[in-house]
Amino acid sequence: MDSTTKPPVAASPKSQESQEIPQQPARKRTIWGMIRGFWHTFVSFGNLLLLLLFAGALLSRYISPTTIILSAYLGLLFPLLFVLVVLQAIYWFIIRAWSRAAINTVMLLVSLPTLLLYAPIRLRQTPPIDRENWIKVVSLNANAFQFAKLGPHDYHPTTEYLAESDADIICLQEAWLSSNKSKYMSERSLQRILKAYPYYSSAYAVKDHGSRLIVLSKYPILSTRPIDLHSDFNGGAVFTILVGEKKLVLYNLHLESFGFTKEEQAHYFQLAQEVNPKGFTQALGVRFSPAFKRRAKQVEQIYQDVNYQESPYVLICGDFNDTPISYTHHRLSMGLHDAIATTGRGTNYSYYFKSLIGVRIDHMLYSDQIEARAAYVDRTAEISDHKPIICYFKLK
Repeated sequence: MDSTTKPPVAASPKSQESQEIPQQPARKRTIWGMIRGFWHTFVSFGNLLLLLLFAGALLSRYISPTTIILSAYLGLLFPLLFVLVVLQAIYWFIIRAWSRAAINTVMLLVSLPTLLLYAPIRLRQTPPIDRENWIKVVSLNANAFQFAKLGPHDYHPTTEYLAESDADIICLQEAWLSSNKSKYMSERSLQRILKAYPYYSSAYAVKDHGSRLIVLSKYPILSTRPIDLHSDFNGGAVFTILVGEKKLVLYNLHLESFGFTKEEQAHYFQLAQEVNPKGFTQALGVRFSPAFKRRAKQVEQIYQDVNYQESPYVLICGDFNDTPISYTHHRLSMGLHDAIATTGRGTNYSYYFKSLIGVRIDHMLYSDQIEARAAYVDRTAEISDHKPIICYFKLK
């Protein structure tokens, strides 16, 4: 044998096994597999966008529309976004995508305080049995009493409801009153029907004309001061009411409204049905954005006014034209409590858009030295385009 020739090396058992195993052919991607992969990618990106929008809705309470207007729109969409996040979480659990399901679940847990502000959960409500130390307050946007004509002795559904409410204090917004000789609601007609309330005071929402902010009370009204909110239609007023020996400072507010006409409402629904997002967005922007910004300025003015009050008994009632998930509500309720959130239950929608979409835009806020009980919106009342909000209060 030639010395330069190397003897053959025996193959190891492992190398022999590897040589004997046939190579698996590359698995071809089927059309169904490609569709499935595309679907999961699409849903994942959609879920990420949904969570970002949901986070924006949760933060909308703290962001002024004068800074970022988008936050105000996201706040309006909170209920819809919450439902979508729940459905998305259920989907992830079904397909066993545990990490994504966990992220959605955490977001839902984070949103619970906001949800309970929007729709508190309680098993029951207990109105006070002993009414001696409790004040029943009713707040209502009267919708100009529907401009219904009245005869000399006619009763109006709104005032008849209020007369039977057994309330101690009644706050009315958008209360248009005509002259005593008119066939429409006048001061004389209002006081005649609500004669159980010996104390009456009103202030014009805008200077010396237009709708009024009215308070009828079984307790003496010491003073009335209008608040100029620099609006063409909306305004506020402060009423000081003597309850026993305590001074209750009552704010009756009608904040900037969107000013929808019936024709505009029909137009918006038509755009939505036609799936015309550009036209729908532009149409809403004309009404929504200016109103959001004006309310943000109005609540700053009212917030400062409340801070100057010396009395510890402060109650804010009225039509805020904004939901509990809004900068308007958050700013006004700083240092105060929401009556529905602390003592109510459920959504308590006080206004319905085209009788389909419900929102709670009428509110009652109260200070620490006031105790509240059993706040609710009377959904059965068909006396205005708004529903009355009712609560019992006790001054500590």
